[in-house]
Amino acid sequence: MLLDLRPPLRAHKNENRLYNKTGTHWNYLGAYYGYLGLMRRVPGLFPGFHFKRDFRFADAWKKGPAGENLKPFVAENFAEVLYIWKYYDEASMNYFNQEVLKRVLQEFKPDLVIDEVVERHLSFLFCPGAEG
Repeated sequence: MLLDLRPPLRAHKNENRLYNKTGTHWNYLGAYYGYLGLMRRVPGLFPGFHFKRDFRFADAWKKGPAGENLKPFVAENFAEVLYIWKYYDEASMNYFNQEVLKRVLQEFKPDLVIDEVVERHLSFLFCPGAEG
């Protein structure tokens, strides 16, 4: 399943800043809205499981490590979460290729795999070996 999370972010873009001020990564508030978009689809894969949707956070949404802001929301719902940081460049693609990913998935047998891809790297997702 391919899930485009831009619509839920666009729906809230005029309320508060959703991205880090000098970058292209979500801040915690942007990640929260992305998470809510994800939770509109994922519960259908786990009938009867109730995913947490309400989080309390103050100004923490204004800062945070780039690219890692979705983690706390996902981690609240699963007993075990494996995060793999994947870079989209030729050297990383040669190291962390499909065969390595297949072995990792066979060993850990996850119920859900989320490949979070920033829009500028979609060419790597759809056209492996393409320049970013």
